[in-house]
Amino acid sequence: MPNPSLSSSNASIDFMPWGYPSGLVLPHHERRDVFNNHTMFSLNLEAYNQHHDRRGLWDARHQKAARRITRRDGEPQQYVGPIYFAIRQEFPNKRLFFGLSVTLEHAYDLSMLRHMRGVKSVTPISFVRRPMPYGNKVQLVSKPSQHQLVECKNNLAMTGVDKLHAMGIDGRTSKVAIIDTGVDWTHPALGGCFGKGCRISFGFDFVGDDYDGANDPMPDADPLSQCGPHGTHVTGIIGALDSKYKLTGVAPGAQLGMYRVFGCQGGTADDLLMKAMEAAFEDGADIVSISVGAPAGWTETPTARMASNIAKEGRIMVVASGNDGAVGMFFPSSPAVGRDVIAVGSIDSALFTVFNATVLLPGANAIPYYAPRAFRLPAMPVYATAADATAPRDACDPLPEYVPDLSPYAVLVRRGGCSLDVKFRHVAESGGKMILLWNSALPPIYLEAGYGIANAAVIGAADGAWILDQLQSGNNVRLAFPDSGPTTVANNFTGGTVSPFSSYGPTFDLLPPTDVSAPGGLILSTWPVNLGNYSILSGTSMSAPFTAGAAALLLQAQRQGRLGTNVPLTPKDIIERLRSTALPASNSTKGVFLETVAKQGSGLLQIDKAVLYTTVVSPTRLMLNDTRTFKRRHTFNITNGSPETLTYVIEHEAAGTALTFPYQRYNYQNLGPVPMVATAASVMISPRQLALDPSETFTVTLNFTLPTGRDVDPGLFPVFSGFLRISSSGNETLTVSYMGLGADLSTIKMLDDKSGMSKNYALPAVLIGDTGKVQRLPRMYSFKDGDLPLLQFRLVAGSRLTRIDIIENVAQARPGDVPFAGSVVDQDVPAPNPPEVETLTDPPVPVPTDPNDVLAPFTRRAARVATAAPAAATTTSFGRSGILGRLMPPSRRTTASDSMRNINASRVVGPITSAALLPRNSFDQSYGIYAVIWDGTVAGIGRVQPGDYKILLRTLRIGAQASDDDMQSETASQEQDPNDSGEKRWEEWLSPVIRVPSQ
Repeated sequence: MPNPSLSSSNASIDFMPWGYPSGLVLPHHERRDVFNNHTMFSLNLEAYNQHHDRRGLWDARHQKAARRITRRDGEPQQYVGPIYFAIRQEFPNKRLFFGLSVTLEHAYDLSMLRHMRGVKSVTPISFVRRPMPYGNKVQLVSKPSQHQLVECKNNLAMTGVDKLHAMGIDGRTSKVAIIDTGVDWTHPALGGCFGKGCRISFGFDFVGDDYDGANDPMPDADPLSQCGPHGTHVTGIIGALDSKYKLTGVAPGAQLGMYRVFGCQGGTADDLLMKAMEAAFEDGADIVSISVGAPAGWTETPTARMASNIAKEGRIMVVASGNDGAVGMFFPSSPAVGRDVIAVGSIDSALFTVFNATVLLPGANAIPYYAPRAFRLPAMPVYATAADATAPRDACDPLPEYVPDLSPYAVLVRRGGCSLDVKFRHVAESGGKMILLWNSALPPIYLEAGYGIANAAVIGAADGAWILDQLQSGNNVRLAFPDSGPTTVANNFTGGTVSPFSSYGPTFDLLPPTDVSAPGGLILSTWPVNLGNYSILSGTSMSAPFTAGAAALLLQAQRQGRLGTNVPLTPKDIIERLRSTALPASNSTKGVFLETVAKQGSGLLQIDKAVLYTTVVSPTRLMLNDTRTFKRRHTFNITNGSPETLTYVIEHEAAGTALTFPYQRYNYQNLGPVPMVATAASVMISPRQLALDPSETFTVTLNFTLPTGRDVDPGLFPVFSGFLRISSSGNETLTVSYMGLGADLSTIKMLDDKSGMSKNYALPAVLIGDTGKVQRLPRMYSFKDGDLPLLQFRLVAGSRLTRIDIIENVAQARPGDVPFAGSVVDQDVPAPNPPEVETLTDPPVPVPTDPNDVLAPFTRRAARVATAAPAAATTTSFGRSGILGRLMPPSRRTTASDSMRNINASRVVGPITSAALLPRNSFDQSYGIYAVIWDGTVAGIGRVQPGDYKILLRTLRIGAQASDDDMQSETASQEQDPNDSGEKRWEEWLSPVIRVPSQ
């Protein structure tokens, strides 16, 4: 990722144009000078007509072009001078996205692009983080049963795939495109070749090995990648065939294609992702599988809109829902939020995949070990670091000096007592290279190398005790690791439950972010040959290709006339079919609650039922909205597609009601797994039982009642959901899901006005760039050498529009509007080390503005903005100093922002920046804090005159409408939303006085 050059698209602030909602900023040592001057944008153009010739606008690459621009509002033409630009990608398909992506040499040319005739919108190009599997975090939910080894079935039986394979349905009529990190097509299980006649027969490499998201891509026609294993794993889930490992993909007969958009390291840009989608569409793919995404919050991000447009053209788009379940509610991912896209959550595998180690003792049984990949090691002796089987802190302290060099041993270490990294370090200090972690009663985990340990695996508690007993008896225990293929052990801990890492919704327009869920936890699949052939990964990156393969089976059955129903299915009907036949899943193996629809969608995919069932239900998802716009009455249709008269019984089955916030805490959401309560909506069903003749359709009427009670207080923002279960006399069970919010979403707090992520200073806040201190009082900035004001803020809820302006004439505002501390002397309060920078970009939105600028959130995963927040910083006490417009909880919030009294007396000099469709921030700093640096300039003016100014931060409340003047206003008005009785459209905050000196 690039090291920011501290310039902006409108020459007024310093920000970074990558990634949130489309990606993460990488650590500092991985940065490169990409997105030079932050001037990379995609332009959505109007179709060719007499007023607009695309070649007239962009006549050559890397050229200077003087342009006369006609403003869209009809103002006269103005000569604006030369524009320096370079074209990155061209998008000629008018059905998907007609436009260009360009790099501007000068960021201030952005305002000219926004008003150019024929330009519908201008959107910063986002950095998209590399798809990564979820870590090995396993939630303990029940006591495991005895090990039971069975043949590896690759989770096909969980979803009915095995039944369709037995019928000869293997996806052979479908073309499935994958957009990912490339594929090692030399793998025997993937056919061993690429091109016509091969199982991987089409695709393209848009980037090359050396591309890291920062440098220029080097495309070529071969998507081979032996360094980026993620795409090879994804491909194997769909189409692997390996008799030795008894590993079969979901659709092994499908024709596969790979579109590579990642190099060996780093991330990519979203215009490349969009270009890959376009290529997959034009190459005739029936199904496109995408395991790439990042938090979005809204349904209109650029990649989501591209995916939606492809789906509207009759193709099936399957996208991973995201791995941010730990962040809590209202944290969906894009492009999975796209409309008519099949968004897929994750279900934990019913089976643990294990490999067998051979014990070189007469009569000894093989010992199964849990590892991501089979070991390629010679036979080695075992050394135990503890002689006592009950030792509570094995290897938690440095090993004794008498311990031999452990490099030739498989070191047996008992689990528990301290963290694994401590154990690893202590073993490595004694020369150890290989660890066998002797498990306790906890669920097994899959360990990766680290801290000097090259290989690590988990073995069962009984096997560990047996090995220790043999060593104490004087036997020399040696283990061999034959390449004999995997076996499986029943997963009685989490098997069949919704994976904890799977992301929660809903979106901020109250749509579930997930349609169905599929096996995604602990999945064995192909891996680049040179890296070990096979590996076990977890993530919605795995469940998405599983569902794409299942869709290929359904397409084949339809094309061959083998569907159970005679009702023809459109691509949208296929989504309905997958939802209605899915199996609602629980949040634990104890089955306390059905998981919220906001996380699992309609439940675990059951593709055999989707193919074979005769009954059709539509719609399969009911949106009840929030309490303000609550839609009580709903209907759905049941069609009997069988040749016989069938009787149907409809019952209500509630899911757990998920609580977004803790009680009386409105700044931070509950972390995942989100707590749920049993209080649910009730529903009157009419009729509850009916009989339908062949091909007859009947409409069922539903009347819902909101859940009530203290445990679903509106201040908790409870998300209630559940299912209508339709059972037929033909032994078919289908469901219709519903979801609603037990609160008024427009009352949700927008700006966090309490502690920052460090919990040592309150947000919003202005930090003095080159000191890291919090500004409390008026201060003169030099605007040189990093002495710049840095605004930090945090969104509790996503906002359709956030605007940051500079206000002058602040002397006319009330003293209470400014957080003075009773002194006119500069008095800067030191702040703690700030979180690190994560970026975000705004997608186009259907509001009367051009959402063209970006804001940069902070996260520990990224580098600090060195000139704005150096490492040398200290802490300040928690308090309300510097916070304006603090809002009360929804039940007692005032109708006007305290910070905006008399603000109409202050003229808005100009915008620093604005951003649309921002997602909320997280609690754990993964997507922590937004940040904007002001360099003393504003759009349309340049550098401001010497004087006193304030930063005005405004974020549009959910449900409020942006007016035509919201991006053009010259005063900081607080107009009332005509649809909002008494409430103001914006939450706002004013900074302390910022003084601009004479130059």
